[in-house]
Amino acid sequence: MNKFARLALILSGLMLFESGALATTVPNTETPTTFVGPVVKGSFTNRLVEDKAYSLSGEAGPRNVRIGGTYAWKITDAQRFKLSIEYLWQNIIYSYFSGNTSSWMNQYAAGGAYQYDFTAGARMHPQLNINAYFSHAATKDLGNILGIYTNPQGVLFDYNNLRRVAGSTTFGISPGIAISPWRGGRLTVALNYDRAHYNFQYQPDDENSAGFGGTLGVKQIITNYLGIGLTAAVRKPFNTYNVDVSFARIPCLHSWTVGLFGSYTVGKFTLPSTWDAGITADYYLDQSRDDADNPRARYPVTNSMLVFAKTPAAYMPQVLADPDGLLLQSPVSG
Repeated sequence: MNKFARLALILSGLMLFESGALATTVPNTETPTTFVGPVVKGSFTNRLVEDKAYSLSGEAGPRNVRIGGTYAWKITDAQRFKLSIEYLWQNIIYSYFSGNTSSWMNQYAAGGAYQYDFTAGARMHPQLNINAYFSHAATKDLGNILGIYTNPQGVLFDYNNLRRVAGSTTFGISPGIAISPWRGGRLTVALNYDRAHYNFQYQPDDENSAGFGGTLGVKQIITNYLGIGLTAAVRKPFNTYNVDVSFARIPCLHSWTVGLFGSYTVGKFTLPSTWDAGITADYYLDQSRDDADNPRARYPVTNSMLVFAKTPAAYMPQVLADPDGLLLQSPVSG
């Protein structure tokens, strides 16, 4: 390779690096975590008739946009079912040999959830919940990065880093139980099974993941107007942790429930990690109460059909898309 060609290769690599890569060294060994917030979440929930309800929801942030909807109905006095769909866009940082690159990726998901109240008014108010979902994330080609680097032995190499983001097809099921073991508290325990298949071209198939995990959640009423929730899920493709603080039934808020939240998702294998935080604002058009079946509640609760419809059956913590790259390199001659 003559000097002019080598200079052109270096300049083109630098231009591509400046325009798309976020890392400063080659080879890149960073494992970045993306902050997709701050995010504003909102929802509108209403009953159609006594035994049917729906909820429309959305999120917006600099790196996170989500829209979704849920339709729920009562099968019998003790049984409920709901269907949910959502569409998620996220701008996540992906790590490659040539540097870190951020890219908008999209994913749709659909799910269903069944709930059974064992005995209305029973001590601890036990419920059985079974949730299943399906999601699909698109694949994107990010192009190639050309450049030159020096290896630890001091040898100069030309490289060509082929880059793409592998989308996925994922499904899972999660049976669980919820009880109120103490005053004002709600404890949820669930078993998770997830299977994620990534659309890899350059990585081996063993980067795909399938297996069991578990979820533990606690919600506690602190005062008549304040509640807090904590959730931790250890799942095969990722772990996710959530905290939320909600303010409800404050006279000046009328039909609104507002709050603060934070979440952190730890990707497994080569799936990147993300976190976000922000505010929530949920509007319940029908604020009727039905606390007769939950005597351990500290104060009257919002109509249970609305609460059931408000929580979607499909809610993916992040776009499940993995960096997929191939490195072609050769010693610089001459």
